[in-house]
Amino acid sequence: MHQFGPTASKLLQKCRELLKRHLPETESTAVLEKLRLHTRLPQHEADLYHMMTSAVKHFEEQIEKKLENRYSGTILFLRDMRDFLKCYRVEKNELIHAPQTAARAFVNAIQLIGVPEEKRTKNTIAELNLYMLEIVQYGEKEQQLAFEDLLKKSTTRDKKFFSPLLKKYQRYLGKYGEK
Repeated sequence: MHQFGPTASKLLQKCRELLKRHLPETESTAVLEKLRLHTRLPQHEADLYHMMTSAVKHFEEQIEKKLENRYSGTILFLRDMRDFLKCYRVEKNELIHAPQTAARAFVNAIQLIGVPEEKRTKNTIAELNLYMLEIVQYGEKEQQLAFEDLLKKSTTRDKKFFSPLLKKYQRYLGKYGEK
């Protein structure tokens, strides 16, 4: 389990404080309500994530309007929030820690690649396909390329098994990989 909830709650609490400290009361109340920061913070991580992205958007708009002097330290705080959020995604209302998911998929895929030919099943291919997709969707470019290299090397060991997997992985890269 990651520490998203407690960290997100602390950052959102700092948002509240920043807004209350640097805006007139009526304006801070309106912004807090707009960002849903006027009430108790939710426990569900996906909701916290959405609240944080709304807060980031608000502060970005203020900076774009050249109103950043209204909130001293906003740019640094905004950078901290963006850095924190960039590791996470929400899919099907669940929070996903992308680097963690990609690393786990990479390790699991390596283990399956090492399975001896006589022990491979259709399930092995299905699991590899799932892990390959997770590596492409959540992995950094370096991870994606390292896994592609691993499949290429494995193809020299067992062309019949690994060539179709390599082709499929390359299709995934073309469709879902980093642009």
